[in-house]
Amino acid sequence: MHKAAADQIQKLYAGILTTAQGGHPAFLTDAQIATLSAEMDTFQAGIASLTDQYIKLTGRTEESETKKETESETKPTESETAATEKPDPKPQPDTKESETKQQVPSIETPAKAKPAKVKGLSVKAVSKGKLVLKWKKVRNADGYVVYRADKKKGKYKKVKVLNEARKISFTNKKLKKKKTYYYKVCAYRKVGKKKVYGSCSAVKSRKVK
Repeated sequence: MHKAAADQIQKLYAGILTTAQGGHPAFLTDAQIATLSAEMDTFQAGIASLTDQYIKLTGRTEESETKKETESETKPTESETAATEKPDPKPQPDTKESETKQQVPSIETPAKAKPAKVKGLSVKAVSKGKLVLKWKKVRNADGYVVYRADKKKGKYKKVKVLNEARKISFTNKKLKKKKTYYYKVCAYRKVGKKKVYGSCSAVKSRKVK
């Protein structure tokens, strides 16, 4: 039916052209105009029906086809995405900063700052109520601490702190007569605001006169 309508429209249009080319006015009768209008409506309805059937069968519309073509044109390819997302090269370290770090002197660790063990401790009774202690100088020591106890394995108490490295002797006064005292000496070294102590000397004892 649609093909017949199309053929009829073509014939009417061909008649209009023929009349116009012959030099005569191209007039259509009311009946021809009505027929032409009806056939045009029928033809357009047929096109709309075919379009609806096409959409139902395929699920695709002209708008969706246009959208897909647009997306395919705008969507970047994998190679373009990889080139865009390629990470920046790692920044090279500042050589001046690394050289500065190497030039900064290292802080001495407590293990290296620890002074050596005190050696050569001796205790002598020089007079009544006095004992004189002497020991060998410890290298890199900043001072010494003298400890005393009433027994060899008793509790040792601090009796004197010598804050000068050159002082390697100490006189303990006002001691009880005929009593034996036990001594040991430790060296220390200052590291910042702290004192690092070395091992104490061997215990030495003496009886007061």
